[in-house]
Amino acid sequence: KKLYGCRLVGYLPSFQSKKKKTKNFILNLFSFFNYFGLYKSFGVHEFIFPTTDNLNLSKIKKLSKYLLKDIKNKKDILKLKIEGILIGDIFYDTYLREKDLITVDIKSKNFKKFFENSVALFFYWHNYLQNKKIQAVVVSHSVYLTALPARIAIQLNKKAFAVAYHSVFQLTNKEPLVWGGFREYPKEFNILSKSKQKKSILEAKKLLGKRFRGEKDHLYKISNSINVQTFLKNKKNKTNVLKKNNKIKVLIAAHDFTDAVHGMGDMIFEDMYEWIKFLINFSKKKNYDWYIKLHPAEYDLNLHKMKNLLKGFNDFLILPNNVSHTQLIDEGINCALTVFGSIGHEYPYFGVPVINAGDNPHLGYNFNFHPKNKEEYTKLLNRINKLKIPKNSKKKIYEFYYMKF
Repeated sequence: KKLYGCRLVGYLPSFQSKKKKTKNFILNLFSFFNYFGLYKSFGVHEFIFPTTDNLNLSKIKKLSKYLLKDIKNKKDILKLKIEGILIGDIFYDTYLREKDLITVDIKSKNFKKFFENSVALFFYWHNYLQNKKIQAVVVSHSVYLTALPARIAIQLNKKAFAVAYHSVFQLTNKEPLVWGGFREYPKEFNILSKSKQKKSILEAKKLLGKRFRGEKDHLYKISNSINVQTFLKNKKNKTNVLKKNNKIKVLIAAHDFTDAVHGMGDMIFEDMYEWIKFLINFSKKKNYDWYIKLHPAEYDLNLHKMKNLLKGFNDFLILPNNVSHTQLIDEGINCALTVFGSIGHEYPYFGVPVINAGDNPHLGYNFNFHPKNKEEYTKLLNRINKLKIPKNSKKKIYEFYYMKF
């Protein structure tokens, strides 16, 4: 407010139901006892509640039908632009999250209805930001429909910031997502002085060591859903979880099916469902042992979804939630698969190769593998027994850790 000499305006990012409108009206009226009062305490005295009142709904409906005609498959959703602004990933991830689905059915009535409503919301924010003297937009997320005002603001040459409880990012056309810029980590690290680099490596070594001892490091402080004892050395089941045979043993470090699927950027697969489905089909041609470790966030919900997806495929063993990564590494897991998870720097630290399946924070480094498409991904899966970790990987992992956190 001081920087730009402007008023602070609070807003809700989406259209509200009649019930929610009434509730918010009452909350705003008696704001001393709720979050409206909190915002007012630091200078927010105006609040925006998006509405369709001033929108040309018949024109939006016509445009929505036109855009849907060009969506022949799920990948086409991700390419979607309106007014030259890429918003397909926002629509895709919001639909999965709101409907609690593992993938998108582009022909479903629910999707078409959601799509039209989201297009209307786009034009509400586009009109507002284009016609008002907006200096900057602050959002809580760079994903979901919550991020629409920021994505539009960027295109209209206005400042956009994502502010969470652990970080603040400026969003740009080049880096529209929180935690972006990971391709530049090596280049930016090299700009530091030699003494600063040395101190940074030592600090990263100390903090990453805490994680592997089961203590809280930076990752665990900002990811409350992750069990701090994931790597605890003495947290080991009495019995082995990996089968005792000569087969190659592959860990699938599964992601939440609905949690900001495209939050890191592009993926080889349209969503987590398509990734797992691809691995199921691949497993029919390759005699590996397959193990799945579910993401700890919303574990029970993801367990139910994964079990339904794996019906009839007994080659995939879903591991108990209390099995630690330390145990899997100690028992001899041969390779780990992720889309963009933290195992990308954890497993290579212990000499276990990791294959990613999309944009991920480790892209600037070669201590794991970054296939660009399904063909490259398949080739890597076929030669798991030949994948090697470069000799200088630990130092590079420390460097990555410092740059990320």
